[in-house]
Amino acid sequence: MKYCHLCGAKYVEGSQQPWVCSSCGNQKYLNASPTADILLFDSQGRALISERGIEPAKGKYDLPGGFVELEETILEGMYREAEEELGLKAEDFTEPVFVYSHNTQYEFSKEVNRVVGCTFAARLLTDKEISPHDDVASVKFVTMDELDSVDFSLSAYPEIIRGAHKKLFGADQ
Repeated sequence: MKYCHLCGAKYVEGSQQPWVCSSCGNQKYLNASPTADILLFDSQGRALISERGIEPAKGKYDLPGGFVELEETILEGMYREAEEELGLKAEDFTEPVFVYSHNTQYEFSKEVNRVVGCTFAARLLTDKEISPHDDVASVKFVTMDELDSVDFSLSAYPEIIRGAHKKLFGADQ
């Protein structure tokens, strides 16, 4: 950070968070943007994963979800993303449980953004066909044995999915 976004003056040399403007005195923090993902399992214990239809990582698999919008809570963002990307409503799955949080970078346009991701898991209560919407190219169900052969956008996804599966189904399945 070199220049104040309010007045354009230089930040005080050597300052770090909060950066302090040498002219107007404004203090600025850089914070991570929150994301919310929903990991859904069918009655057979298979995980629903989605193929990214846009960059970054177009063609790789991840979990349905995305950035939390202004004025939304994390859960509201997760429910909105489930509807936007999968056409599912809250009544289509059990009450989501929190399973994982991660900190990563998200390259978009000409910037690298810091992201704090929150993953929730639930069981599907519907048998209706789930089709991709919004920025999702395709969706598919995978077993726990298939996870290591999937090209995921985040290397931690197989571990996250297995941990969520164990939390929802126990160690037996």
